[in-house]
Amino acid sequence: MAASEWRAVELGQVVEPFNRREIPSPTTSLPYIGLEHVASGSGAIAAHGVASSIKSSSPLVDRGDVLYGRLRPYLNKVTIAPFDAYASGEFIVFKPNEHVEASYLRWLLASHEFVSFATSLNAGDRPRVKWNQIRPFRFGLPSLSAQRRIVDILEAHLSRLDAGESWLADAEARMRRLSIAANRAVIGKLEHVYGVGPALEAIEIENGATVAGLADALSADGSGRVPYYKVGDMNLAPDRQMSMARSYISERDAQSLKLHVRDPGSVLIPKRGGAIATNKKRIVSTRASWDMNTMGLRPRDGYSVEFIWHWLDGIDLGAIADGSNVPQINARQIRSLSVPTAPSEAQEEVVQRLDKLRSVVRMGQISVNDGRARSKQLRRALLAAAFSGQLTGHASDTDRIEEMTDASAHAS
Repeated sequence: MAASEWRAVELGQVVEPFNRREIPSPTTSLPYIGLEHVASGSGAIAAHGVASSIKSSSPLVDRGDVLYGRLRPYLNKVTIAPFDAYASGEFIVFKPNEHVEASYLRWLLASHEFVSFATSLNAGDRPRVKWNQIRPFRFGLPSLSAQRRIVDILEAHLSRLDAGESWLADAEARMRRLSIAANRAVIGKLEHVYGVGPALEAIEIENGATVAGLADALSADGSGRVPYYKVGDMNLAPDRQMSMARSYISERDAQSLKLHVRDPGSVLIPKRGGAIATNKKRIVSTRASWDMNTMGLRPRDGYSVEFIWHWLDGIDLGAIADGSNVPQINARQIRSLSVPTAPSEAQEEVVQRLDKLRSVVRMGQISVNDGRARSKQLRRALLAAAFSGQLTGHASDTDRIEEMTDASAHAS
């Protein structure tokens, strides 16, 4: 069935949300599907919650229902319920019908065209689309048999992409394990030769702060100001050196608010909440201040910041956190650590050895990142081809998808 024969329809002409809500019984055995359980883009469900612990009215969904995540639509969380379950109220629930197959609808809502449409509707930190906003979305609708054929071809291609992305994830994990093992071997040898001492004899803790009146003093403009770091700013640093932030403050305002502005040379780590599990450590390379969810560790005399960074790189922050519901790292946890008491020459030798290894790992990570970017472009092109009638199942599909991918990459 050629695309020219497809019906041009609006989303609201072929589906309507299915609203069946109730508070789960404390004795129910049904699972719970939250937004956090659905992977962005692929829609894979790797885990689920327990509905009996949910105290609010929630959609009751059947296996095969399409779940569209309406909160932050740019996250692209669309899936098909793999079992009967309760679901988050942030899902709009659709049932397949005589007009549209579940899988066809699922991938349509995950396509770049629809995600861009939904994302453009609202702004703010927590944009949330409503049904009346997305129901006018127009698309081409083939027959049910054509929909099934398109989905079969599409999912065969996507399964190969999923396999490639799984391989990339495995390669990334192997590189990280290699880096950790090498770090522990090199640092361990240093400990064997020179012994260890209490961490607080090698480093000084520099806690961050969040003070009254701070919000009014912060600016996104860094001209003549110093960074005010939050945990999320660690993602702005491509490697270990950290100099950029989303918020800045003048030293005059910082002094007025009694906010510490530190000299460069500390290693910044997350100290509270789930961010600890990211295991990020960054060297502060300019004068800066930071909030109470981060901690600076400044080397004392006799220790270089690069050496302290490498030493910390071999430590799993999650393993030393206090284990509470909201995990934290405080002076007690830092005090429990030991640092090699090596002379500066030995520290420098270790830094050089580990830097060489990291350069190799970094090249591997660049290759992994390139592979992921290409996979994302291919996924976008596949969905575009599927919903424009260009996915035929013939050998020519490959060339067509490559051309669409290259055009998309060039446009972006």
